[in-house]
Amino acid sequence: MKSKLHKAKFACLFLAVLMMFQSCTVYKTTPISISQASQISKKVLVTTTTNSKLKFTRIEKTDSIYYGVKAVRGNETRIALKETEIVSIRPYDKSKSTTATLVLIAIPIVFAIVIAISNMDFAPNLGGLGEEN
Repeated sequence: MKSKLHKAKFACLFLAVLMMFQSCTVYKTTPISISQASQISKKVLVTTTTNSKLKFTRIEKTDSIYYGVKAVRGNETRIALKETEIVSIRPYDKSKSTTATLVLIAIPIVFAIVIAISNMDFAPNLGGLGEEN
């Protein structure tokens, strides 16, 4: 029974760490044009004039109309974009996303190890010798 419980705990921990590795998405600070965004086919963050932020897996152009493509429940959804309503388009920054994810995971792990080591008792167990009653 303990073996199954141990395996279940390990599986939960593994899945939690796996989810954390995918959690952080960082976008470049320099905005690009909508035509550049349609050419690079990367994730983008679109800020509109109403200050809403829309995340798309890519932007594509069909018949001189730009569409933001999103994956919704396994299906791709295309949303027409009006150039006049777009304030900025920022592309996905893979290197910063990887760095941020590693930092956000590594710091708590190192902190937990430091706390665990500081709480350990390194005094030798002398089998009752040296204890006063």
